[in-house]
Amino acid sequence: MTRETTLEKEFLRNKKQLEFDFSEKPYVPSFDTWYAENSHEKRQFQEKPYNKRRALMVYKNLVETGFFTRGK
Repeated sequence: MTRETTLEKEFLRNKKQLEFDFSEKPYVPSFDTWYAENSHEKRQFQEKPYNKRRALMVYKNLVETGFFTRGK
């Protein structure tokens, strides 16, 4: 086997490992996960976190408008 053939096989094996299937269902976090992350980020930037009622309205709007699926 030549060095070029070995390198080609290695390249193809590495390429196969790097492939990603974008046809998978997009990840939509649960409300509790989104609320915890959002509140944490708001506190980091010295912003007041949403109360649960307001957060639920914002979360529902994000889901309905496809915010979490825009990468598709």
